[in-house]
Amino acid sequence: MKKSVVIAAAGSIAHKFTSLRPQFSSAALFPVNSRSLLSYSLDFYCRLPETDIVVIVNSSDEQLLK
Repeated sequence: MKKSVVIAAAGSIAHKFTSLRPQFSSAALFPVNSRSLLSYSLDFYCRLPETDIVVIVNSSDEQLLK
């Protein structure tokens, strides 16, 4: 049976991390150990067989993911 995964990666963190001055507005794109948080989720779900992955992002971050 095919499964679908929706990862909500939109939303702003600019007001939460003012001292860090994040390069990206979305928390999913925030780097941890030189990788974005989103990449960890994608790595996990890409290993699952027969899984469709949908990532919802801010329109301003859309070009970064292509």
